[in-house]
Amino acid sequence: MEEHITTMAGAVRGTYMKVESLLEVIRDLRINEQQRDTFYQVKTQK
Repeated sequence: MEEHITTMAGAVRGTYMKVESLLEVIRDLRINEQQRDTFYQVKTQK
């Protein structure tokens, strides 16, 4: 998952985090992960 907002906001470097790493952090925080679409609706898992 790439994040371009930081570079668009003028940062020198953007950030990059693999989906697996992001999910690991979320789970370590004991938060239930949910993927959402551009309208902030929860996407159904297939």
